[in-house]
Amino acid sequence: MSPEPRQKLEPQKLVTIHISHHDPKPSGEVVVVARQGRVEFKNDDDQEYRVAVWHKHAHRHLAIEIFVLPGHTIAFTSEAQEEYHYSVLDRTEQVATGHGGGPIKFEELVMELGHGGGPII
Repeated sequence: MSPEPRQKLEPQKLVTIHISHHDPKPSGEVVVVARQGRVEFKNDDDQEYRVAVWHKHAHRHLAIEIFVLPGHTIAFTSEAQEEYHYSVLDRTEQVATGHGGGPIKFEELVMELGHGGGPII
């Protein structure tokens, strides 16, 4: 029995990744509207985290590290067809979750237009 094909995720204007007890949720793939949408990392804990974000074709050591203070949120956006991965780190620079998250994909929002119908009265 073959697995069911995965449904393509529709781009969202806002995706919030909550960090609680060192764990990002959602931790899997998210799709965001390029340039207009944004990804937020929200720290739900009372300790500071660092989120290391890197491009899918870059080495992990070329990541940008962003500090997320307790109770705060940071956000970013990107151009279309870009994909990023991330890790949640604690203050000792250790990966807090034991694994990374993502991918975070940025895609164009495509609106499909209908072909019309009869008059609306």
